[in-house]
Amino acid sequence: MTQEIQTLDEILQAAAAAFEAGRFEETVQAYSEVIALLPGDPAPIANRAMSLIGLERFEEALLDLDQVIALAPDWLWVRGHRGAILHELKRYEEALESYESVLALQPDDPQTLNNRAATLMALGRLEEALADCDHALAHSPAYARCLCNRGVILFALRRYAESLDASQQAVAAKPGFAEAMVHCGSALLRLGRPSEALAYNDQALNCGGHPHALGVAADCAAKMCEWDRWEAYRGALATDQEALVPPMVAMTYLDDAMTHRRYAEGLRDLVVVRPHPPLWRQRAPHERIRVGYLSGDLGTHPVGFLMAYILGRSDKSRFEFHGFSFGPDEESEVRTRLRQAFDHFHEVRGLSDEALANVMAELQIDIAVDLGGYTTGGNLGALARRPAPIQVNYLGFPGTLAADFIDYVIADPVVLPFDQQAAYAEAIVHLPDCYLPCDTSRAIAAEPPSREEVGLPADGFVFCCFNAAWKMTPPVFDVWMRLLKAVEGSVLWLSSDGHADANLVREAERRGVNPARLVFKKRLEFDRHLASHRLADIFLDTWPYNAHATASEALFAGLPVLTRRGSAFAGRVGASLLTNLGLPELITESLEDYEALALALARDPRRLATIREKLARHRESSPLFDGDRYVRNLETAFKTMHQARLEGRAPASFTVAS
Repeated sequence: MTQEIQTLDEILQAAAAAFEAGRFEETVQAYSEVIALLPGDPAPIANRAMSLIGLERFEEALLDLDQVIALAPDWLWVRGHRGAILHELKRYEEALESYESVLALQPDDPQTLNNRAATLMALGRLEEALADCDHALAHSPAYARCLCNRGVILFALRRYAESLDASQQAVAAKPGFAEAMVHCGSALLRLGRPSEALAYNDQALNCGGHPHALGVAADCAAKMCEWDRWEAYRGALATDQEALVPPMVAMTYLDDAMTHRRYAEGLRDLVVVRPHPPLWRQRAPHERIRVGYLSGDLGTHPVGFLMAYILGRSDKSRFEFHGFSFGPDEESEVRTRLRQAFDHFHEVRGLSDEALANVMAELQIDIAVDLGGYTTGGNLGALARRPAPIQVNYLGFPGTLAADFIDYVIADPVVLPFDQQAAYAEAIVHLPDCYLPCDTSRAIAAEPPSREEVGLPADGFVFCCFNAAWKMTPPVFDVWMRLLKAVEGSVLWLSSDGHADANLVREAERRGVNPARLVFKKRLEFDRHLASHRLADIFLDTWPYNAHATASEALFAGLPVLTRRGSAFAGRVGASLLTNLGLPELITESLEDYEALALALARDPRRLATIREKLARHRESSPLFDGDRYVRNLETAFKTMHQARLEGRAPASFTVAS
């Protein structure tokens, strides 16, 4: 008996040492031996479960924890660990049950409240999650992890100032807390304070990093045109396999569709819950096809304006349109237009993902259309629950959503050739013309402002780019500066951005260009803004992320756009616009050709005038500005998807006949 006890002690000591050293395989073996010697003792079973968790063998750990709960039902910490494993496995409803069994006996336990908050957040039940965090912090005000989670929840609720405050409290409670620093950066970025945001992310990277740190830092730098580390960020984004980066950030640095897909997959795994079975059910066809558009941008935003334009031309006899708006409410002309244009306008702000999906399922939506993707205007959490039999990626996100619950992406032959299917989880739908609509109902002022009024010199060639600063990159800016040097008296007219202007001036000086030759555009009423395009000679597109709606506006206003065609969707929109306008001569395939053509046009007024005249002629007949044709083609795409489902066919790529 003495020898057996000695042997058991030795096993337990070896197991404890192995666990402390992180040698979990040894620990599992050791505790398995102890369990054989002490059948029915919950302690070694619990310890083996902890070792299995260390090995990420979660299903086996669950079996052990269930045994422990049966043997020692009052060991509440075991139920807490069981909830954490179920959360890790994305079995969120079961995780909630475990946490609630603890809270029934310990209702004020901060750790369990915090963990339940994380699970509620994953389910999109944000207000409940926030209440749990507040409850936990009432009992443990310096609980750093809970403060951090509170910041994340408030960020998801778009309460960015409060999110920043909570995240800063988390950093104060736990100095060096990299994750909380990243969340400070994210909130600051949304608050329009990118310089401070970048400083927080630099701190996070210096503290050992966090999967989100690279993406937020690269995003901040792009928005400020802070290019000292541009090459470093670009290299890291191309090679870092652990980073969780918004695909839109990757698109500003890298012209590679497969890399964009990789980052979309990483983000998908963060936001997606996959309950089974799907919420939608087989049913008899409706008299009208029910199309539901989901967006956080159904207001004063390019998506809002374009949707109002599209819906105003739609066939309400064949389609019933539902708008699901989870963005901020606003009183605006476009919001009023949207409310009138949709058959049904649903304010769903504040609903959990589950609740929104249930609403859509109850309304029997036939085709759910996501207008935002991985932007602040998207909501994939609801669509992951499959509330509609057909689900579509359209308009707001120029890339794959990398999700098996999104059936189609609407594109065109130029922005997304079929040979790029490997980079897309969705079946590709080609509209016959450009996928991007143009709102031709907007008025252009009869007379442009004077050059003096907008700060342009009285004469001289005007290159312009009215893209957001984050689309500008050093290789393209290098070209622009060489053009200014080569064309005497020329200027570069840019949209003003309070965060980037000074850096762009500095970059011009670094390249030997007088910063006075950069003119920053003053804000104008939209009709006068469109008219002001007549003061410029040529619009220089950005790369690897082109101008999209901005280029469409310039062409509509009569200003030629010179583009460099990229490899991925975001960098091919300029080429699509110009192809459909019958101006392929303004499409180049390299920055060298882009620079050479810009210089040739600047030096040949007659050639440029010929292009302007051609643009003016084609503007009247091009499908690019034919809204009725565009809407008919889009509706044909929806009808084709719907018919395929009725016939039991799986989603497959197709082209809409013109």
